Amino acid sequence: MGAPHVMNKLKKSAVSISLLLGALLMSESVSPQWATASPATPLPDRFRREALYAQQRIAISISQPGQAKGSVMASPSKDEPNYYFHWIRDAALTMNGVFELQKNSSGAEHNRWISYLMDYIHFSRQNQLTPNRSGSPADLGLGEPKFHLNGTAFDESWGRPQNDGPALRSMVLIRLAHQLLNSGNSTDAETVKRLLYTAQIPAQTVIKADLEYVSHHWRDASYDLWEEVQGRHFYTLMMQQRALHEGAILARRLGDPEAASWYQQQSQAIRQVIPGFWSVSKNYIVATQNSSWSDQAKPSGLDIAVILASLHASPHDQSSGDLFMSVSDDRVIATAGALRQAFDSLYSVNRVQNGHQGERLAPGLGRYPEDIYDGVTNHGQGNPWFLSTQAMAEFHYKLAAQIRNARAVTLSPTKMAYFGRVSGLTSLRDGFRSGQILKSTDAGFAKLVSALNDEGDAYMNRALYHAESNGAQAEEFNRSSGFSQGAVHLTWSYVSYLSALQARSGQ
Repeated sequence: MGAPHVMNKLKKSAVSISLLLGALLMSESVSPQWATASPATPLPDRFRREALYAQQRIAISISQPGQAKGSVMASPSKDEPNYYFHWIRDAALTMNGVFELQKNSSGAEHNRWISYLMDYIHFSRQNQLTPNRSGSPADLGLGEPKFHLNGTAFDESWGRPQNDGPALRSMVLIRLAHQLLNSGNSTDAETVKRLLYTAQIPAQTVIKADLEYVSHHWRDASYDLWEEVQGRHFYTLMMQQRALHEGAILARRLGDPEAASWYQQQSQAIRQVIPGFWSVSKNYIVATQNSSWSDQAKPSGLDIAVILASLHASPHDQSSGDLFMSVSDDRVIATAGALRQAFDSLYSVNRVQNGHQGERLAPGLGRYPEDIYDGVTNHGQGNPWFLSTQAMAEFHYKLAAQIRNARAVTLSPTKMAYFGRVSGLTSLRDGFRSGQILKSTDAGFAKLVSALNDEGDAYMNRALYHAESNGAQAEEFNRSSGFSQGAVHLTWSYVSYLSALQARSGQ
């Protein structure tokens, strides 16, 4: 989200959150069951408490009282900043989190998460059929970034189109479609064909409409996920190639082979374009090409959006073997290293390196080094973001998991350089050589995996250190004071926390 925000320290809740969390901890139906099976160290209590709070806040954000069912509130802030909207991007990421929650729950809690997903289907179709300033349904104007929570169009100036939204929405609904089809229930199969995907053109279902839009418009210029820059974006293209790849699989399953072939062709075409974002001179992936901003506004091209892209576009089936631009790709690792180096010295709050109980804190990360959005205006200084910092935690957890599951890792010069800066691995150069294939049976392999998980924990510790005492996460925390700043209770912050914790569990 990126446009105008405001500095706003979160207010303490009048409700006794400790009592609420105590009740939640006694309820198996809402406890984060997936968080108990971590191949990393045992889950700290502070991580578990935050997971319960994040689940509560996500539930609060869906189908707000007096608003349309299936809408997702980006934040309860209604003034400076006004985030009381349903953003297509944020909502899709939230519903992907809801999909994971329903997978790992049972009984009434499972049914509640499922009902949110079903309401989201209907609300999404309403969005697709609502004329807006990005275009009408007739010309596939699905690049509209946000709607009012009652479903009406947002009719003011904004960065349009934003073409990552339809891709993200189709990705989560494709997952739901496969789950329904796998149930073997004829009613579930009918739901898929009636609401999610039919071969009919013009598209009459949510997934089909999104895939048609993405497959025909991926070459178009659009605004980035921060809603600031028009151009061609690494993040958007990564979402589009993954959506079309997954869409081809679903289309083929549902007897639409011509569409499946078309979607797969477009996915492969996008994959041919994406490596061009690698900058040999900068030694990292630049976030945007053909930018509408001047080079002076954002000269580095360095952006946490690249890490978010690798995370959000990763296949959910970890056995697929599809590692295209994954967290273990040297280009992504090099970008992660450049981001850490840039932000570590940029924010004075990063000088605090130990938490209240002595926990090691990794640096807080923002969006991009030149950021001038300070939570109040667009002419201040940028701050660390909760979702950026938690994305780096997830990056390390997933990297550890990929190495562990592969039972080997090639110690390229890029990986050697990055691992050498990870706490606990500073002596790596003394024990290993560049080009070596380190196997699971070799001395040091387990230490490497463990150190990467610990690095993930250090980023989580940083986010929790700056969260409110009740667990509340805003959009940002101040670069100097560390206090919460920007939109209160940003739903994406909670989603990013749960996504990282899920990656920690190895599921």
